[in-house]
Amino acid sequence: MSKAIVTAKAKTSTKAKVSSPVLGGVGAVLGPLVNDPTIRQTLISELLKFLLGLINRAPAPAPPTTTVTVPVPAPTQPTADFPDDVIPAPRVAGRAVASVELKIGRIQLSRERFPQAYTPENPFGLMQPGPVVLGGNMPYASKFWLDITARDAQGRELLRPDILSMGLAFATEHHCGETFIKGHGADPSGSAPLAGYETNDTDEIGNGITAWLSTLGFLHQMKAWPAADGKGFDCWAVVAGVRSNTITLHVS
Repeated sequence: MSKAIVTAKAKTSTKAKVSSPVLGGVGAVLGPLVNDPTIRQTLISELLKFLLGLINRAPAPAPPTTTVTVPVPAPTQPTADFPDDVIPAPRVAGRAVASVELKIGRIQLSRERFPQAYTPENPFGLMQPGPVVLGGNMPYASKFWLDITARDAQGRELLRPDILSMGLAFATEHHCGETFIKGHGADPSGSAPLAGYETNDTDEIGNGITAWLSTLGFLHQMKAWPAADGKGFDCWAVVAGVRSNTITLHVS
C-alpha cells in the first residue's frame, strides 16, 4: 500500500514540473524584475495609465455621410399642388382678328375598316392629313379634326390668353358641306359656350363635341359616314365674322 501511494505521488510530481521553454525563459528574465519593488511599481503605474487611456479615449468619429438629393420630376399635367391657370392677356386697344387659317389637324382611320393601321407605333390609327389636303381621298368612316388659327393684323397668332381677353371663346364656326357647329360666345365663366350654340348633322358628316368644348371652340371633330363615299365637301371656319380658307375634303 505504501509503495503504491509513493509511486503515484512521484508520477504526479513529475508532471507538475513540465513547463514550456518559452514561458520558462520569460519567467527567468521577468522574475527578478517583478520582484524589484521599484520596477514593479513602475509596471503597475504604466498599466494603470494604459487602462485609463482606454477608458477615456474619445469614440471614433462617425463615418462621413453623403446627402443625396433626388430631383422631383416636374408635373406634366396640372395637379392640386401645381395648378395651371389660364391667365387672360391684357386687352390691347384696336387688336382684332385679321385672318383665319383652317387646317385638318389629324385624321383617324376606322378601326373596323383598317385594323392593320392600329399598331404599337401608331396606337390611334392616324393617317397623315397632308395628302388629303392636297386633293387625295380620305376613307369613309374616318374621324377628322378641323383646326382654326386666328391672327391679328401684325400676323401674330392669337393664343388661348388672347382668345379669352378678346372675347373670342366659342365665337367660332366650323363647316364641312352642310354640317356645321356655330358658337355664340362664352358664358360668364369664359370657359363654356353660351347656351343655344347651333349644330347641324347630315347623313354624310356628323359632329363631335369634346374637342370643341375643351379648346374654346377652335378645334372640332367630325366624322365622314359611309354615305359620304365618293363625294367632296368644302370645309371652312369663321372667327368673329372673319372667314378662313376653304379645304375640299374628298371621301372614298
